[in-house]
Amino acid sequence: MTSKIDFQKTLFPGRDLEKEWKSRYGTYELPPLVELTNKRVDAHALLDEYNTYKGREHSIFEDEVIGYAFGLRYCTPEEYWPMVVHLPSDEATRVQKEVDEERNISWADHQRTLSVRQRLRSVIKLNEDYDPLIDERNYTKMPKNLRGGYIEGVLDMFRANTVRARFVRLRPGEKLVDHIDYNPKYCLKAHIPMTSQSLSYMKFFHKSLGEITYRMKPGRIYVINSGVRHEAINESLIHERIHLVISLDGQQDVFSYVGTNGFAYELPRKKRSWE
Repeated sequence: MTSKIDFQKTLFPGRDLEKEWKSRYGTYELPPLVELTNKRVDAHALLDEYNTYKGREHSIFEDEVIGYAFGLRYCTPEEYWPMVVHLPSDEATRVQKEVDEERNISWADHQRTLSVRQRLRSVIKLNEDYDPLIDERNYTKMPKNLRGGYIEGVLDMFRANTVRARFVRLRPGEKLVDHIDYNPKYCLKAHIPMTSQSLSYMKFFHKSLGEITYRMKPGRIYVINSGVRHEAINESLIHERIHLVISLDGQQDVFSYVGTNGFAYELPRKKRSWE
């Protein structure tokens, strides 16, 4: 069933998503990971705000869709996402209600009828299977208790649009199994560790670089290539691994960065949509 709603004009006014897609780099044009070496975050201040306000905001996106799609084997969605920073925008919520009424089925139930491929294609093409609340780019509303705080200041450090920010936690001995998020032309993911130690690490499985293990340091900002298969492991028997993870709608932050350990390199020149 094709919706009567023009999603492009309603949810992304003034943007040409097709042009943006063509101007961005794909999975194997980007390195697996880039550290933004000229930016630092006060991990203690971020952790203090997390501890002050944690008390998980409800988000069906995490509960019903991501948890269902990932099939979290070592933890529940509530344990993995203890605090959501971004909720869906009011406009996305309104449009989703209209779509649900057109289909006569809730968006969460509709998404369960789709394969992962169909789900990802819908957010790229905005086709008949599109649900605004499955699209991370529509998660831009910050709860009132977080506005004006340190977390909001961290989000302002990025050049790209920051969407669907959330805190993720791996408890002692837990593991997030290897997976691919989505094409990096759609979004990249920034990781900011607040607590991390040598027994906590990520593994990347790259077709040309092979298997790479990387240990992140608290207060540093790392941008992950969301199209490379990866997993997260916390082998500590005592400490939790807590990161602020931010989806980036745009690739502006990774241009011209050269990282370490062969992870990042100067990107080839390409005409970008914002130039």
